[in-house]
Amino acid sequence: MKRRDLLKNLLLTAGVLAADVTWSKSLQSAGSIKGIFPRADDQKLIAEIMETFIPETATPGAKSLKLDHFAMRMIRDCYVQNDQNLFSKGLALVDQVALGLHNKNFISGSKSERELVLKNMQESKEQMQLDFIKIIKALTIVGYQNSEYVMTNIQHYNMNPGFFNGCVPVSKS
Repeated sequence: MKRRDLLKNLLLTAGVLAADVTWSKSLQSAGSIKGIFPRADDQKLIAEIMETFIPETATPGAKSLKLDHFAMRMIRDCYVQNDQNLFSKGLALVDQVALGLHNKNFISGSKSERELVLKNMQESKEQMQLDFIKIIKALTIVGYQNSEYVMTNIQHYNMNPGFFNGCVPVSKS
């Protein structure tokens, strides 16, 4: 009987180890941002685009609130493959439009040049540019409205507004 228990435990352990290796490899490939954003400066580009929409004034801008991290996580975790590809191609289009207008990439342009690039893309007849601008604007707005700074300092959101006292007698009104 001891031999059977030993064989069962060995087979169970081998099965768990094999499943663990397979599971960890699938997680690594699923969590990879490199496939969605192949260029090294894509995060900087996203940050600059969002900062153009919500610049730093008396209140923090998109860069200070790290909306680029929010956008990258949303694109990676919540968008389907087609939208991820559209977003990645849209980032490349931003630099192409900037090079066509100002002979320099988007990041090295001035504030007014960046605004002109995004305005050109928004008024474009090309559907990919329109879709990209729609996605990046939506991510910027949602990220800003749900940032800790906006929720606590502007909307005065309190996660736990009061206490529940279950032992208080109820009086009839």
